[in-house]
Amino acid sequence: MRAFLFFILFASSLVAQEGENLLQKAETNFKDKRFEEAIRLYQEYLTFWPEAKDAPKAQFQEAESLFQLNKFKEAIPSFKKTADLYPTSDYAPLALLRIGDSYYRIGDNKNAIKAYEEVIKKFPQMKESEEAKSSLSAIKKEEAKAPEVLAVSKEELSALSLAKKLYEEEKWDDAYKSFAKFIEDYPKSSYLAYARLKAGESLYQQKKFEPAIIFYKDVILNHPETKYAPYANYTLAWSYYQINNPNEAYKQVSNFLEKYPDSSYQPSAIKLKDKIASQVRESEANSLLISAKEAFQNKEYDKAAGLLSQIKEKYSDIKLPEVDSLLSEANKIRAEGSYSEIQKLYDEANGYLKQGEWDKAIEGFRKVIANFPETDWTELSKKAIAQAQEKKQEQDAEVLYKEAEVLSQKGEAGSARAAFQKILKDFSVTKYAKMSEEKLALIADTEGEKASEVDYKEGLRLMEKERFSEAIERLAKIPPNSQYAEPAKGKMAEAKAKLTENDVKRRFEIAMNYYELGDYKEAVNRLQKIIAVYPEGAYTKKAKAILDNISAQSEEKSAENLFKAAQGYLEEKDYDQAFEAFKKVVELYPQTRYAKTAVVIMGEINQRLANEKAKKIYDDARSLSFRKDYPSCLKKYDELLAAYPLSYWATYAVYGKGEAYYEKGDYQSAALEWEGFVTRYPDSDLASHSLYHLADSFIKLNREQEAIETYKKLLLSYPESVYARGEIRTIIEGKIKGLER
Repeated sequence: MRAFLFFILFASSLVAQEGENLLQKAETNFKDKRFEEAIRLYQEYLTFWPEAKDAPKAQFQEAESLFQLNKFKEAIPSFKKTADLYPTSDYAPLALLRIGDSYYRIGDNKNAIKAYEEVIKKFPQMKESEEAKSSLSAIKKEEAKAPEVLAVSKEELSALSLAKKLYEEEKWDDAYKSFAKFIEDYPKSSYLAYARLKAGESLYQQKKFEPAIIFYKDVILNHPETKYAPYANYTLAWSYYQINNPNEAYKQVSNFLEKYPDSSYQPSAIKLKDKIASQVRESEANSLLISAKEAFQNKEYDKAAGLLSQIKEKYSDIKLPEVDSLLSEANKIRAEGSYSEIQKLYDEANGYLKQGEWDKAIEGFRKVIANFPETDWTELSKKAIAQAQEKKQEQDAEVLYKEAEVLSQKGEAGSARAAFQKILKDFSVTKYAKMSEEKLALIADTEGEKASEVDYKEGLRLMEKERFSEAIERLAKIPPNSQYAEPAKGKMAEAKAKLTENDVKRRFEIAMNYYELGDYKEAVNRLQKIIAVYPEGAYTKKAKAILDNISAQSEEKSAENLFKAAQGYLEEKDYDQAFEAFKKVVELYPQTRYAKTAVVIMGEINQRLANEKAKKIYDDARSLSFRKDYPSCLKKYDELLAAYPLSYWATYAVYGKGEAYYEKGDYQSAALEWEGFVTRYPDSDLASHSLYHLADSFIKLNREQEAIETYKKLLLSYPESVYARGEIRTIIEGKIKGLER
């Protein structure tokens, strides 16, 4: 059984892991904007794991993938499914918000408003509610700004409806042509902004981004106050991005973010801006590289080196392999033409080095490196800088060391220590670091012995006041090399002995208090701890004597009293209280005769409680059966069999399942239940009834031979049953003959 359970758990674990892997693949495809593949993977996940904890997320992401593909009509029912199936999940408010966004995108403001209002009503405290309010406000502003609609002819409406229908059917080329013709035929239409936007969208869907740009610009320029302008601006940025014009895309998305801060497309636009920013940087870096190459070809080596250095400094994250080699070549050529200037700078710095003016020398050599990198003078200057820095450190350390010595001689140990420690920290490679270590050791020795004397005297004072723990803590501070170390060890041992004596005495007194109160269990527990912690000593001997005395007292009396109390609960039919009382008898007095009897009675109580609970479920099932609610009835029977398989009512539940299946017309399942009943409960009073109904089910299933065999088995196996005697036997024999014909 354990092996089977382990297999089930292991298999469940593997299945769960498979689901997690599938969901992770879907998420990766979503992040990489491979939305079609993401949709397929989310749908597969939901097919096999519809009840998983991540199912709400998968359902929402499937809908969001459709939204990102501009398949707004398909996205709406998918978002609705998220909200309906998982109304309490974190994705429910966002799904409702997206329903509103989708309706808005297809120009259905009426349903968009309904969706936004539902978000506000159901989730008033959520951030999605604020976004819904913002979107509602935007729609109302757009509608308020909308110009008075002129009289529209049937022909105009018909032409617009045709174009819109083609767009909704995703027949992009035909939709574009219809919108373009509408624009041409009705240049003064109140629907002109809508038609221009949709013409651009139809081209965008065909990846004809450059002509789409013309229509988006037309909407922004000629219809800036309409509800279509923000989206036109947003999609214009995407169009420039698609044709690999990052600079213009960055300009347009920045304009959108500034101009329409309340738009629902803000989050997506921010992501687009971040993505474009990296492309803009790459474009800038490439532009500088082109200028550097031109300067190099024109023998403007200083300019080329400056531009290349700017690339290395400002765009170090962008890989441009040519930069390093080109900069190296430019610097070499510059150095060859400026030998005398380099020589002059180097000699000047070297002069400062010889005079011991280290800071000026370092500054001079750095100037050589900065102006003429990657030349023979570069390495020479670096070595000279290292030498100057080493000399400067040695000189600074010497000055600080002398100051520390003066402080030490004046008896200012704290200030001297700080100075020597600074040398160790800031000038660790100089000879003065080692010398400072020695000085610090001397200061520590002097101060340490004085401190040891103070600690020892304070330890003795604390012992006199019987504050032994504090005394031990103070004496432990004395270092092992002090003259007070050995005496301190002796006093610490003395203090520890006193602490032990006091502790065991206190423990014994508390244990005796429990003993006198009659709480022998707690008294025994505490006395045993004394013996475990302090195996030797006077109080240990006393503890053992008391334990012998307690163990000599019979536990039978205590067990008897508790047992009688349990019997009282049992007589009052308070089975839960009785069970707990008998359980205490077993736990507290396991070696008594009352404990053994209590175990038997607990088993009987368990069986009684199980039968009562099983009876309640059985009655519920029968009630459902009378109401012909067979599916619910069967669930109740299964609940009983799962919870109480050994109860009195389990056999009735199996038999009842057969009846329920038979009544609902599922004769196959009924036959299986009755056949199983006879196998499991052949001695039950219901076994003969089960065989009779089993035969009846076989007849319903046209399995005549099995029906005949079952009737014969009934008459043979249960000769004392009602079916094997009198008129019913005659009826059964008649059925057998009829079937055999």
